[in-house]
Amino acid sequence: MIDIITITAETIRMISTMPSPLLSIVPSLLILRIQPFIQARLTVLAPFRIVRIKGDTGGINAGIFEDSAGAGTGWPPSGITISQGVIYEEFPNGYVAGISRDGILYVGDYSIDVCVRDFDIQNACSFGPILIANGQKMDEKTLESGVNPRTCIGQRGDGAIMLLVVDGRQAYSFGLTYGDCADLLLEYGCINAMNMDGGSSTSMYYKGQLVNHPSNQAGGTRYLPTAWLFK
Repeated sequence: MIDIITITAETIRMISTMPSPLLSIVPSLLILRIQPFIQARLTVLAPFRIVRIKGDTGGINAGIFEDSAGAGTGWPPSGITISQGVIYEEFPNGYVAGISRDGILYVGDYSIDVCVRDFDIQNACSFGPILIANGQKMDEKTLESGVNPRTCIGQRGDGAIMLLVVDGRQAYSFGLTYGDCADLLLEYGCINAMNMDGGSSTSMYYKGQLVNHPSNQAGGTRYLPTAWLFK
């Protein structure tokens, strides 16, 4: 079973740490809840737009990539990157979010050896910061940030994967802080969670449709090298 969760303004006001007057701007949020028997995987392709992917039910953008000119060309991926057991990049750059062969989401500062040998991670990408570890929200200093578009991945205690996107940098939705994202994912039962590439990269599609509103100035989704996908 796959659910797309509509989050009410009341819920956001209840958990939000944003000071007034930002509380009057309710962020536009979407969560995809993927039940344990449906495993998310990381897909690595040449630069692509997430809405052009065929054969998958949905997904979100994923990890960091090289973009020295700031043009959003989407290649190559940076930091530890693994797709369906194939290692595309083994040198660390940021924290790792990885899903093991048995469907466990690991988040941490890992080497490629730890990912493969110790955790049997089959799909992984890099970014950060870590939002929740072992059921505990990370300390406030780690999560200090402004409000921006956000993309996050988390896992509940029952194994369900939670994919969160938050629109931002727009008049109707400013975005959220890292701390806000952690609070929201805790509210929905996540025990481990990490921030993915956000800003103008933040994208979610579901059943062949882009379901959020990216802040990409060029319009639509950016060209990106990695995405968390599920069937």
